[in-house]
Amino acid sequence: EASTLYRDDFLSGFTLPDCPEFDEWQFFQTESLRQTLASSLEQLVSLLSNRGDFETAVSYARRWLALDLLHEPAHRQLMQLYAQTGQQASALKQYEQCRQILGNELGILPSLQTTTLYDNIRARQLKTDSFIFPAQRLPRHNLPTQTIFFIGREAELAQLEQWLLTDHCRVVTILGIGGIGKTALAAKLAHALKEQGDKDLFEHIIWRSLLNAPPLADLLSDLLQSLHVQQPVGLSLDLDRQLNLLLGYLRHTRCLLILDNVESILQEKGRAGAYRPGYEAYGQLVSQLGKVEHQSCLLLTSRERPRGLKRLERNSPKVRSLLLSGLPAEAGQKILQRHGLSIPKEMTSTLVDGYSGNPLALNLVSETIQELFKGDITTFLAAETPIFDDIRDVLDQHFARLSRLEQEIVTWLALEREAVSAQTLWDNLLQPPSRRVFLEAMRALQRRSLLERGEDGLILQNVVTEYTTDKFIGQVCQEIEHLASAPGSVNLDDEIQYLNHHAFLKAQVKDYVRQSQNRLILRPIAEQLLSRLGQVGFEEALQQLLVALPKKSPPVPGYAGGNILNLLLYLKSDLSRYDFSRITVWQAYLQGMNLQDVNFSSADLSQVAFTDTFGAIEIVVFSPDGQLIAAGMADGQVRVWQTADGRPLWVWQAHIGNTISICFSPDGHTLASGGMDQSVRLWDVTSGQALQIFKGHTGSWVNSVCFSPDGQILASGG
Repeated sequence: EASTLYRDDFLSGFTLPDCPEFDEWQFFQTESLRQTLASSLEQLVSLLSNRGDFETAVSYARRWLALDLLHEPAHRQLMQLYAQTGQQASALKQYEQCRQILGNELGILPSLQTTTLYDNIRARQLKTDSFIFPAQRLPRHNLPTQTIFFIGREAELAQLEQWLLTDHCRVVTILGIGGIGKTALAAKLAHALKEQGDKDLFEHIIWRSLLNAPPLADLLSDLLQSLHVQQPVGLSLDLDRQLNLLLGYLRHTRCLLILDNVESILQEKGRAGAYRPGYEAYGQLVSQLGKVEHQSCLLLTSRERPRGLKRLERNSPKVRSLLLSGLPAEAGQKILQRHGLSIPKEMTSTLVDGYSGNPLALNLVSETIQELFKGDITTFLAAETPIFDDIRDVLDQHFARLSRLEQEIVTWLALEREAVSAQTLWDNLLQPPSRRVFLEAMRALQRRSLLERGEDGLILQNVVTEYTTDKFIGQVCQEIEHLASAPGSVNLDDEIQYLNHHAFLKAQVKDYVRQSQNRLILRPIAEQLLSRLGQVGFEEALQQLLVALPKKSPPVPGYAGGNILNLLLYLKSDLSRYDFSRITVWQAYLQGMNLQDVNFSSADLSQVAFTDTFGAIEIVVFSPDGQLIAAGMADGQVRVWQTADGRPLWVWQAHIGNTISICFSPDGHTLASGGMDQSVRLWDVTSGQALQIFKGHTGSWVNSVCFSPDGQILASGG
């Protein structure tokens, strides 16, 4: 019933002349409501399909597709439904419509999953009982979306299925360089097993990415909860107890546990395959699952073989590894053809061999050939374009061709550490362009094979996330070192582009996301600069940078102030030495931090997470509309928060001594404060600026302030 209430887009046809802020607000409200409707329609299609009411399911599927003609899963669902009801011609026509729309709008071909469905329908090989509708997916599986990069791995897939289903291996590892297709192969295997729907194969299939390097204790706790393993009440479990609980469950229940990106918990330098400090316990997990009798399987993907795994393989036939090599020329040619390239076989071999058959590299270079050489492979090869030694060389070339906006979007996607919506990316941008330009940049990134749409939002390939994160860390360190050697005023857009346009961490996100941002972004930046500058030199560099930031009212937007503060907190510096007044301090995480004597006067703290209390509070008042709450502090400050989410909005050093009285104007735009220093001050709540100071009280404090009903008169009492 709820879906029938949605008859048109939000405020369709209504606009406010010369008000771009309204247009932007309306755009994102509309997108949010459309996403909610799409989710509801998808659930309805699944429910009706599973009940056998295919005719009604088709009508809802058409509505679902109409919301976004580029949404490939909706096209696939309609193809399935048409085939299910014997309408083969309609199913094939739906595929052609999908292919034409994706080609015209995004310059891409349908995914392998869609083309396989098309081939089966055309060959009339699709069985009625083979349909798996979205409602049957268990959220705890958390399987990634199958991508177009899975081509030419049929032999490897068959090998893995034999090891898991026939040989009942306990630990299997897929090894290979970045971009070679390890994740795609593991995902294809998991989806194939899940779609068979036979609990005798695996009752549970659980996928976890280690890209954000979660500590083993956190991972085990998550796995135990996902598997609904009964845990002792009132007891804190150490690692050994968690491992024993998991092993006990895996003995009597057949599960497939997939850990992707194991290289994230291995050392980058030093002994190959050695675990990073603090992650050695993962070796214990792999060892126990390889040695102990159980009926489950642990599947790993990694660029390096973890230490101890080779010994396990020698000692047990139930532990095996599969090393992925590059694709052969025939499979590589299919990738090139998907990008619209028609290439003679001899040239295909030259190109595929030159890029070592790496699927990601071939996808990226195909885009280069189309974009820069108009699809002419002969000219491309004649130009002697550098061949890569590593996937990062290809990404270097690819990244250099991105526009500044495209680079900024990719960087934010890497820093977010999880799938996010387009609106979140828009909100992150320091200087967002028009909606049209923003959406064009998103489509361009998708055409370049960099941006993917997952079930939970927009994501990057894992290897692209790591590459972009490393590049960002290097650029930030370079910017800070350069300014340390040449102190003075800074150009926010050129000299500290990375430092000012991006946040090292997000203050108001899920704890595990912020913790991963701290481990993988903030800490590496701080440690690199510590090793180069030393503690004293690093602090002096941050002090110089802070002084060089423009101090204005209202503060100039930017992320540099918050990044500097987060670095100082990591260094455990004495913050009282630093002046953050009249600058923007976004995305600083200050909960539990000692902020005594820190100068935040007239700073923009709208995206900061503070500890809930700040010492003695003299008075608290709400704004007339209830959207804001203000407090007068014993240290003379006035603080303003948003009531909806508790985010700090303004901090003003208002008075010498206690701030005793505060009052909002009737329209809520102005705040008056009075204090022990016998002064009354007016503050602009919108801009954060100090408006006026009134002095006239003698011999007594300003115990009360009050506006007249029309806001034209302010009275104060001693």
